[in-house]
Amino acid sequence: MTKGITLSIGLNSVDPKHYGGWSGDLNACEADAADVADIAKSRGFKTETLLTKAATRKNVIQAFGKAAGSLKAGDIFLLFYSGHGGQVPCDQRLIGVPFPRACLPFQPRERHPGRPPELPG
Repeated sequence: MTKGITLSIGLNSVDPKHYGGWSGDLNACEADAADVADIAKSRGFKTETLLTKAATRKNVIQAFGKAAGSLKAGDIFLLFYSGHGGQVPCDQRLIGVPFPRACLPFQPRERHPGRPPELPG
């Protein structure tokens, strides 16, 4: 039987010590992540929700590993992210969809030197 797993991440801010004092405050990202998790649950998906303080690099990687370890061919993995991000040019042949850019949950170093290109923590 096909199963679905959702990882829903919402960052209302980032850790200023990793971003030169900038906290990147946002208002509704945690609510977005909770709403998507609720929708996924209502459709029978197992869900994990990581909000601002719990959405550390370590916890996100751990959640990916947990999902990867339990998914089988034909299962569904839904990743939802709400927070700051960046866009980088994308080779469309790699992703198989007609979008010229890929959206990533970080700010590229070229645009923001000094900020790590990964989730803090």
